[in-house]
Amino acid sequence: MEKFIEKRTDYELNYGTLTLFETNCPCKNINFFFEESVLTLMLSGHKTITTEKMTIEFFPGTFFIPEKKCVQSLVIPNASFDNPTKCLVLNINNSFMSEFYNDLILNNSIKDAALHLDEKEPIDY
Repeated sequence: MEKFIEKRTDYELNYGTLTLFETNCPCKNINFFFEESVLTLMLSGHKTITTEKMTIEFFPGTFFIPEKKCVQSLVIPNASFDNPTKCLVLNINNSFMSEFYNDLILNNSIKDAALHLDEKEPIDY
């Protein structure tokens, strides 16, 4: 079997993309950046991510929202073919986020939902 170094698998969603990154060998000083805001979740393994402003130790269960359009440096110390690091990246379309924001904030959906928190019957939205 041919050895991969990094494997990217994209899953298209209605309002964005979920990407799984798997890395199977140690690496350091790998630079990357995201064009848009994303939510990342470390599933297995360990990464250290460094920017000019901060360093984060990225372990399983850790969520991280990296700064967009900011070069970051990556170190993966212990990945192997039998035990690759796995990281999920959720990219949500800006148009969906804008519509979602407008519905929740500008149309007072949050306020309406909060008014009904004490009700015992479910609310049909």
